[in-house]
Amino acid sequence: MTKRNRHEAKSAPAPEPRQRAGSGLVFSVRAVAIGTLLLSVLAMFKPELRLWAVHQLAFLPIALSCMLLLFAALLLSPFGVKIVSLNLLNRVKLPPVGWAAVSFALFMLLSVYGNLLGDGQLAIARLAHLGEMLETGQNIPPGRLFSQKEPGTMLLHEGVFRVAMQVAGPDIQTAPGKSVQDARVERQFAYREIAAWCYRILSSLAGMLLVLLLIQFVRAHGDVDPSVFWLMLLTSGAWLMFFGYVENYAWVSLAMVAFLIAGLKSIESPGKIPFVPIVVFGIAVAMHYLAVVLFPALVYVLWTMHFEQRESAAQNLSAQSKRLKLLIAILGAIGLAGYVYVKGWNGWISVLPLLPQWVSDGYAMLSIKHAVDLFNLMMWAVIAGAFALFFSKRLSGSIKRNNQENFLSIAAGASALFAVVFSPNLGMARDWDIVSAALWPAVFYAAWRTSQLEFDSDSSAKLRASLLSLVILILVPAVLVQSQQHTAIARYRNLLVLDHSRSAYGWENLALYYQRTGELDKRIDAWEHAVAAERNPRYLFNLADAYKLADRMDAADTTAIAAAKVNKEYAGNLFFFAVAQARRNKLDRARVLVNTALELDSTLAYGESMKWWAEKAFEVDSIAKTGDLETARKLLSYYAQVDSTNSYWRDYEMRLGE
Repeated sequence: MTKRNRHEAKSAPAPEPRQRAGSGLVFSVRAVAIGTLLLSVLAMFKPELRLWAVHQLAFLPIALSCMLLLFAALLLSPFGVKIVSLNLLNRVKLPPVGWAAVSFALFMLLSVYGNLLGDGQLAIARLAHLGEMLETGQNIPPGRLFSQKEPGTMLLHEGVFRVAMQVAGPDIQTAPGKSVQDARVERQFAYREIAAWCYRILSSLAGMLLVLLLIQFVRAHGDVDPSVFWLMLLTSGAWLMFFGYVENYAWVSLAMVAFLIAGLKSIESPGKIPFVPIVVFGIAVAMHYLAVVLFPALVYVLWTMHFEQRESAAQNLSAQSKRLKLLIAILGAIGLAGYVYVKGWNGWISVLPLLPQWVSDGYAMLSIKHAVDLFNLMMWAVIAGAFALFFSKRLSGSIKRNNQENFLSIAAGASALFAVVFSPNLGMARDWDIVSAALWPAVFYAAWRTSQLEFDSDSSAKLRASLLSLVILILVPAVLVQSQQHTAIARYRNLLVLDHSRSAYGWENLALYYQRTGELDKRIDAWEHAVAAERNPRYLFNLADAYKLADRMDAADTTAIAAAKVNKEYAGNLFFFAVAQARRNKLDRARVLVNTALELDSTLAYGESMKWWAEKAFEVDSIAKTGDLETARKLLSYYAQVDSTNSYWRDYEMRLGE
């Protein structure tokens, strides 16, 4: 007998017989696609309706929107079957690395033209501030990473940013003829640009690695239909986060899908301890704490591996179902006990309050607006997958297949529960990223199950045409809207109007965007909207500062006073506005600002000296306005000697001489 070479590659497991798809699956997905088409037409003409999952067409040029609608309608017509039967992509023969390179180029191309709205502005500002701290040699506490919900992602981005600073950082030396302040401003812009490129490259890299991982997974499983698998995945708008959309969910999405694949492989080749899923789960949670939704699935894998050999030997096909029900019961009891302990019905951290009357804006778990948002979220992230799972039977047969179904179903169920109870502090339409990232298990589960079902040729073509039409209606418009400045901002502003009660933070981000682009009028408008949504002293002060830059000083100091009255920590800022009013020769207003600041906080640094300056400057100006210039000059000369470090006296003397 020939001895087997221990280095010989193991043969892939033989694919199991395909299970026949039910008649309702294709019909339901096709009905969903037709419904999405009709809602897209409605939202295109009525973007003020709460149909944020499909309203992207309203912000594109009308000709382009009509072309996309017509193409989607064509796919849902009898001609759609002929179109998908061409299998054009199957004719392109590329290795996995080639497809990964193409995807990276696509992600990078669109990320360069994409507009970094949302948390992007604050994320870039955070890295830019890190650049300033590195420049000045300040101590950067490592504990700051663990105060955020995505420590691993922050560490990754900061590490790449530090390397980029070493390679292409700005020159710290001030060039001759340039002020120190001007040089500092230039460096800040350079830091922001480096930070933006770090995010673009890293998000595109995460997308590329995800594509490579999925291609290798599909090619390793002969029982998976690649076209159905990929089309089901691409119906999710969550792919937008890889197009340079600066959020913190690209890398955790990659890690979550990697965990699902590792779990399936562990079940296919059971060992004593599934180390790979454990390690990948730890990486996913480090990337973002939301990945803890995968914990029930990890517990199931560990528990299953303990019993797998015994059940396989006995061919016990019912044990997995009992174990799944027991695990759900145990985790459900623990979750319910925790919910009662923290009185979660009142709202807790990121958990929604239960009833509308228990929250100021009426947004609660049982509110109509939340139900509408969940409907939009399903359309945006997992519409085809949800109906495919509902209208198809579980894949059954072997113990391995049962365990894989249970593993993915508990992961998908936990992700769906997270989406239902999650409290969108910014409004669901702008917090789509975190809930869409959490729903990757549900999307992957739907793609995995549907792609292993057997269809006749006509049903298969209809299913693929319906899925492709959903890609055209959801993902493609979202990417196109994000790739142009005016369309991205128009949609973003529309979302802020839809969620007015939770829009203050969004208007702040938009104001920071306009600050970077130098559009002062739009910056003022954004800060005004932020203040209208929430009278936050930070918003009031930034609005006052923008007014000052626009030389609207009366509005500026009035707003600055309002900020100081809300929080006296802002009282000291009134001194800067007082100096600005004095230089405009409005000494009476300057004196009011100084006195107001001291009334609000008498312990302010330089308070007494500022009060003395305001009183004496007002005195000199009042005398000068009476025409007694000689007395005014004498007083001016005396005060200039007493307060020799203050350049105001010299400036006023020059104006008096004129």
